[in-house]
Amino acid sequence: MTALESLARAAGIAVNWTDAGGKRRRVGARSLRAVLAALGYPAETPAEIRRSRGRLKRQLRGPPLRVVEVDQLFPAVGRRLRLIGEDGARHLLPVSRGKARADLPIGYYRLAGRRRLAIVPATAFQPAEKLWGISVQLYALRGSPGIGDFGALGRLCEDAARAGADAVLVSPVPPLRPGTISPYSPASRLFLNPLYIPASGGDPKGDLIDWARAEKERLAALRRAFARQERGPPDPDFARFRKAGGEQLARHARFGGAADSRFQLYLQWRADRALARAQARARAAGMTVGLIVDMPVGIDPSGSEAAANAGAMLQGLSIGAPPDALGPEGQNWGLTTYSPAGLIRTGYAGFIQTLRAAMRHAGGIRLDHAMSLTRLWVIPRGMAPGEGAYLTYPMEALLGLLCLESRRHRALVIAEDLGTVPAAFRRRMVRAGLLGMEVLWFARGAKGSFIPPRRWPAWRAALSTTHDLPTLAGWWRGRDLEWRERISGRADVAARRQRARDRRALWKALCEGEPAKPMPRDTGPFADQVIAGLAKAPSPVTLIAIEDMVGETEQPNIPGTTDEHPNWRRRLSSAQPLASRAARRRAALLNGGPG
Repeated sequence: MTALESLARAAGIAVNWTDAGGKRRRVGARSLRAVLAALGYPAETPAEIRRSRGRLKRQLRGPPLRVVEVDQLFPAVGRRLRLIGEDGARHLLPVSRGKARADLPIGYYRLAGRRRLAIVPATAFQPAEKLWGISVQLYALRGSPGIGDFGALGRLCEDAARAGADAVLVSPVPPLRPGTISPYSPASRLFLNPLYIPASGGDPKGDLIDWARAEKERLAALRRAFARQERGPPDPDFARFRKAGGEQLARHARFGGAADSRFQLYLQWRADRALARAQARARAAGMTVGLIVDMPVGIDPSGSEAAANAGAMLQGLSIGAPPDALGPEGQNWGLTTYSPAGLIRTGYAGFIQTLRAAMRHAGGIRLDHAMSLTRLWVIPRGMAPGEGAYLTYPMEALLGLLCLESRRHRALVIAEDLGTVPAAFRRRMVRAGLLGMEVLWFARGAKGSFIPPRRWPAWRAALSTTHDLPTLAGWWRGRDLEWRERISGRADVAARRQRARDRRALWKALCEGEPAKPMPRDTGPFADQVIAGLAKAPSPVTLIAIEDMVGETEQPNIPGTTDEHPNWRRRLSSAQPLASRAARRRAALLNGGPG
């Protein structure tokens, strides 16, 4: 091993890695030097490597927050350890042979000086009973002007609860950088998108959202409401919200416009209370979970969260994915996040704040790209996605804190574990009580045959599809293939032949001796059969995309496209999607009836 590779490994960079096809790969020296330099460890010369190694050793000493699983031993000095709980209570832990046992209630404790101890549970919160829910792109809901909002979400939750659902998985709700519409590129994961504040008015016709117009009209209406608020007596709830948000909220408001900061505070107040009402409506209607909020893996590097925590963020690196079947050239998502060293140095403050923000008004979270708990593919600025490398994260500490916050908020955790995921990481997820994701299209055996849902793993959430994949009707009809051909400008005969084979194979796995396969245009019987199968899956949570409940053909997003496909712009065809005959039939199947 070279001195460069030794330094890279010490800094948490994987010199060797295994791709999605099982082939071993090695990161080149150019990439290693670029990633090391971005992390603050120059390595162009032997002298720089020596100095960077010394800097790395100094930075790894004495993390301010130690994360320990309850009842486990951990290193300690002296004869006893003095701790102060969050409630101010004092505790003494005996120390024997340099170790103490964390036999106190889960939570955060202060030690001497700035050091703290987090005593965490072994597993995250888990639902007591098997349940089903729907997944929805919030902006796609109708019944509100321009785009779906938290008011429309509350109405949907009530309708879903009446249909028998216990959860609604909703697309990310944080604010976006102006001009951006992808909900997975937030300006900050700590706050909410004010465009989702409920608004009154007509629901414009048309299948696609005009985001620029919707933003202009909604913000104009909110400014008028803010002006009325300012002319009236002070609202004590607004004052309480500002005080509770503290400097973190104030910084976000100032980032949105120094002369406009009070309006930004007002927007966050309105959005927070509206999301809280949506969750309250879900629970009041009988849902055991209610909202499951999607938590993006990264943030826009020009947004308020990155600016407020610049010292703890990755600098000069973007996160993405290595080359695989979905992206043969690799993917650069143009996002940043906390660096491993930044997390450790700040006592994981940013991670904890992000979890609390996501769980604040939800009964669960979907952790986008759960591999971020153990590693991320980072790409140096100016280099191709395939020239990146995996950067290791402190998995045990992050998992422990995730389980602690999950238990405190009574929020289940669905971890998106699609793509290149080592088996060891999935086993660790299971032990921690996180639910992986079993998606219909990927539930295949070693030879590519589809696995019947009744034989799916019991520790994974069962999903009909995701926002990046075809709907049931779209896949059966081949609409995704049509889009792919339109974008590429050429017919793909091989893909169409493969789809015909896959239709036969999937129908066989779903029916197991049932009636003959319907024609590609007959999407309804296929969707019914899928949902009937998913209802029999042993998964503790089954999630059906709302597009699949009603039989929509188009999918929300096609990865790797921008203007070629109307990503993140498509609205549902009905303001009451669960009132359709197809949705009622499929809800009956999920409730155990004949449909």
